Amino acid sequence: MSYMYKRNGNWRLMICKNRKRKDVSLGTDFNKAKIIKASIEQTNQDDRFKKNLVDTLIELGYIDKNMTAAADDKCITWEYAKLKLIEYLRNIKRAEATIVSYNYMFSRIESVLKPTKPSDITNEKVDHWIETLLNTKNPRDRTGQTNLSRGAVNVYIRTAKAAFQRFVRWQYLDNNPFKCCEAPKVDYAPPRPLSEEEIDKLLAASNKPLKRCIKILVYSGMRPNELYNLHWRRVVFERNAYIQIAEDKNWHPKAYTQRRIPITKELEAALGKAGDPDTLVAGLNERRFPVNKNWLTRSFSRSVQRAGLVGKKISLYCCRDTYATNLAVQGYEAHVIAARLGHRDVSTSMHYVSLAKLSTAHIGNGNGRNK
Repeated sequence: MSYMYKRNGNWRLMICKNRKRKDVSLGTDFNKAKIIKASIEQTNQDDRFKKNLVDTLIELGYIDKNMTAAADDKCITWEYAKLKLIEYLRNIKRAEATIVSYNYMFSRIESVLKPTKPSDITNEKVDHWIETLLNTKNPRDRTGQTNLSRGAVNVYIRTAKAAFQRFVRWQYLDNNPFKCCEAPKVDYAPPRPLSEEEIDKLLAASNKPLKRCIKILVYSGMRPNELYNLHWRRVVFERNAYIQIAEDKNWHPKAYTQRRIPITKELEAALGKAGDPDTLVAGLNERRFPVNKNWLTRSFSRSVQRAGLVGKKISLYCCRDTYATNLAVQGYEAHVIAARLGHRDVSTSMHYVSLAKLSTAHIGNGNGRNK
C-alpha cells in the first residue's frame, strides 16, 4: 500500500509493506514525482503497477504508444510541450491576451507543419512556415482578398521564438529554430500627435468623463490600458508628485516595465481630488459604470466624429503620441522620453525626437496648457 501527499511544497510517498512504513521524498515537481512513485510501486508491488508506470511515461511524453523512445532522448511530444508552456504562462500570471497569442501561434504551426514533437521543426520548416503565413488570407477580412499583414506575421514569429526558447531551456530540443529566421520588414506608421486645435475640438465634443480621460492621457502619456487599470494608491501627491506605473495584483504594464510619471499642474488639475486607494483613477462613465476599454474606445471614436475630424487618422493612442512629441519639442533627450513612456528600446523614442526636429507645424503643448 502506498499513497502520495504534499508537505511544505515537497511531494512525498508513504509506503506500507509488511507492517513497516517508509517515507520517501519525491521532490517539488509533480510530474517527476509521479514517475518516481510509479517506479517504486512497480518494484515493491505486483505486476498491475507496471501499467501505471507505462501510462505515466506515455502521458509525460517520454515514450510513445508503441513503447519506443527517441534515440536522442528528445522525445517530448508536441502536445505535452504546448500544454506545459501554457500552464507555465498561467502560473506566472501572464495576461490572458498573451496566452491567446501563444495558442494562435501554436495552431498556425500545427496547420502548416503538423509536428509530433518540438524537435521536428527545423530551420527549413520555419522558412516554409513564414512564407505560408505571408500568403495566408486574413481571417478578419470578410471579402477574403487581403493576406495577413507583415506586422501580424512578425507577432507570430516573435511569439514562436519566445516559446521555443523556453523549450530549449527545458531541454526539449537543442537549438531554437526561430533564432536566426528572417522576419519580414514592417514599415511602422509615424507618430500622430494632436494639435491644439484638434485637442480643443475633441474636448468640446466629449462629455465630462471622457473629457477627463483625454486630459489625463494627453498630460501623462499613459497607455489607455494603464489608465483604466490605475488605482489611486499608485498616485502620490507630495512635494515631488508622481504616478507609479507598476504591477498591481492581477495586472501588469506592458513588458513588465515600471516607471514614474511626474505630475504637472495640468495633470493634477485633470486628476482632481484623490479617491479611495482601492478605487480606479479613471472613475465612472456617464452611466455610472467603471471606465473600461470598450467604453473608452467607443466614446473616443464618437467624439472624433462629432468634432469633424473623420479621415485624419486620430485614435486614442494619439494622446500618448502628443505627450511624447511635446517632451521632444521641449528638448528632452530620447532616453528621458523612453523612461517617461516605458519604452524598452530607445530607438522607439527616437521617432518622436526626429518628428520634433522635422515638424514645422505648431503642436499642442501637453505639459503647458490648462483646460
